[in-house]
Amino acid sequence: MHAVRQNSIDVAKLLLNKAKCAGDRVVSNSTHDENKDEQMKDIDVTHTEQEAMGESSTFEEATNVDLNATDALGRTCIHHLVRPLIESYDIFYANNIELFELLHTAGASLSIPDKMGFTPLKYAAKHNGCQHLYDRLRELVNECPMEIEEIPQKRFIVNDPNESLLDLHDYYSDAQKYIDEYVAAQSMNISSKVYKVDPLSKMSETADIVIDSQNNEPFDIRLTITDVDDGLIGLYNFYRMQIIKQRTKTDLYLLFTRWGRIGGGDGQHQLTPYSSIDECRAEFCKIFLEKTGNIWDDPNRFERQPKKYMVVQLKNSQTYKSTDVPIDFRRLNDKTQHIPSKLESDAYKNFFKMFLNSGAIRTNLEKVNLDIEWMPVSQLKSESVQRARNILAKLKTDIEHKDQLKLLIQQRNIDDMSDEQVEFKILLESICQLTNEYYGVIPLQGYGSEKLSMIDTVESVRAHAQKLDDILELELS
Repeated sequence: MHAVRQNSIDVAKLLLNKAKCAGDRVVSNSTHDENKDEQMKDIDVTHTEQEAMGESSTFEEATNVDLNATDALGRTCIHHLVRPLIESYDIFYANNIELFELLHTAGASLSIPDKMGFTPLKYAAKHNGCQHLYDRLRELVNECPMEIEEIPQKRFIVNDPNESLLDLHDYYSDAQKYIDEYVAAQSMNISSKVYKVDPLSKMSETADIVIDSQNNEPFDIRLTITDVDDGLIGLYNFYRMQIIKQRTKTDLYLLFTRWGRIGGGDGQHQLTPYSSIDECRAEFCKIFLEKTGNIWDDPNRFERQPKKYMVVQLKNSQTYKSTDVPIDFRRLNDKTQHIPSKLESDAYKNFFKMFLNSGAIRTNLEKVNLDIEWMPVSQLKSESVQRARNILAKLKTDIEHKDQLKLLIQQRNIDDMSDEQVEFKILLESICQLTNEYYGVIPLQGYGSEKLSMIDTVESVRAHAQKLDDILELELS
């Protein structure tokens, strides 16, 4: 029953037969969360019932596990699947249909009532979140739709000594307030306002980025282009361009360009001198137009063009040198210098120690595989992450439609010139285009010399959706 309450189909199969089925997949263990982003709801859904039944039906039980055993409350494993926590109707799994089909195929009864007289079907009818199980249960037990009386819930009071400390806080505002207070206490020179010069220019300490006087934008642009079908390993390149000026020379402007494959190291770079800003700006604008198909005069109104580079949207990098607030990690690790904690529970203290662990943050940064040299987490706009979520949601829709059409074409042996075949090819092109767009928004490491993988399965969509969650958590940390 523990495996069922954890919604772990792998553990359930291990207990039943050590997972003989070679084609089994790992199913994500995700519970219902009312605050989850709407786009992520679209991404984090399970396979269709037909897929689940097809997989579960291939499983062979080889143990004597009693799937109709009951607990002290008379609840079977199906009860626990429908309602994991007996104390609450608010907790349930949104993607447990595959486990349900496995248990049913292995012989679990669907109609045994618990000691309160309620069957799994009655519990499933209690809330909308179990509509998928309710429909399947009603179909299998062949019962008519029913009106379920309101089942009383036992209320309980939580006595939390830290409750007053754990109200909702705006962490970003608090952090910015701290930075502002620190900046106000420092001596600050307006001329210290800078954008970062690319270190490969070897002038990061002696030169500054030039600001375009016509649109008040820095001459500092990052571009990417992606095409998973280009060549053997796909096209996954970056292009960076800056106009920099040495502080000691008044009549020398340098156009710095760098290009290469994302995740493939520093790439190549070039530094071209110009005697005037007008000449240098003209060349900058010319290259920008060639690469993107857009004019430089208003980069905020950028429109993506086919077969062209797209602009990577970063946060406004305009900062003051003194806002680089120093952190004394040695003092933080010295417990004798710590301010006494207001938390009255060791569990909370341990949680925050783990949450603020710098080693864990570094580990998670490696896990998400983001190319942080090319795309620092702190510079990634939340709008870009949301855009990536929207792309994944569209990908998931196209992939599911493509899989359905593929199955239909195989079953009916449809002609190559049919409407279904034409629609199937259109979906493949859309998946390829959306994959290119996604990789352009979220540059990832690991593809320096490897083939760029197509995001063409629901599992790969889920994996990238998890990476986006990790990126947002890292940005918060």
